[in-house]
Amino acid sequence: MKTTHCLSFCVVIFLMVSDLLASFEPKAAGVSQTSLSLAGVASLYNNFQSFINPSLLDSTNQSVSFFYKNHYGIKDLNQISLHGEFLANSWPVGFGISRYGNKLYSETQLTFATSYSLSDDIKIGSSSSFYFLNIKNYNSDWTYGFSLSFLYTLSSQINIAAVIQNFNEPKIGSTNEGLPVSATIGLMYSPIPEVELLADAYKEDYFDFEYRIGARINIIKEVGLLIGFRENINSFSTGLEYSASVYSIKYGIDIHPVLNLSHALGLNYAF
Repeated sequence: MKTTHCLSFCVVIFLMVSDLLASFEPKAAGVSQTSLSLAGVASLYNNFQSFINPSLLDSTNQSVSFFYKNHYGIKDLNQISLHGEFLANSWPVGFGISRYGNKLYSETQLTFATSYSLSDDIKIGSSSSFYFLNIKNYNSDWTYGFSLSFLYTLSSQINIAAVIQNFNEPKIGSTNEGLPVSATIGLMYSPIPEVELLADAYKEDYFDFEYRIGARINIIKEVGLLIGFRENINSFSTGLEYSASVYSIKYGIDIHPVLNLSHALGLNYAF
């Protein structure tokens, strides 16, 4: 009886979200973005830049990251991601794979990205993503999306970034459902080295602007506090990051006003 009740609840939630959002609606990539309420396309400290802003892939940073998130406390409604940043002949490249869903419904995204410096202050980036949709006993399909990004370092304290996701307008499924096409403009301001303030304006086709704000504060050298807010759904988030040598451990929580809490865990190894 309990299992049936839980399954019914999951189906109701899924149908409610499906009516409102398309497949592959953008989700947080990594604990940092979860804890910042999806703000931070101009932040230098995200580990999943292939998904967030490819222009921030760095030729001096090589790392491997893992991310797990349970959505809204619903059993088996999980998101698992792996990401790597490497150098290929001194060229920064990124690779990421992310799976969201459960046994009945799943979305998988496979992304390859790179960046290029036009000058000391200007970088551009691009990513190619393959999207795989699977609905048990109903339908499986895939499609391809292309994204572009831009970073302008105005000063040592200010970054301005822009990202266009899926500008080729990919479609998936027998009904040719369009994947979200979106644009984000972000600002990062660091008044002191221990503080990073973030503000993003996000626009998706057929929806109003959404404004996202966040902050990263180093409480002590090894520990950082993250907080964020999404304006459209009035959701708050927070998280902690602990860094020791080449390792870092991250925990975040997203507080949705209706659907419940979402917990996230991340690990990063830099080399």
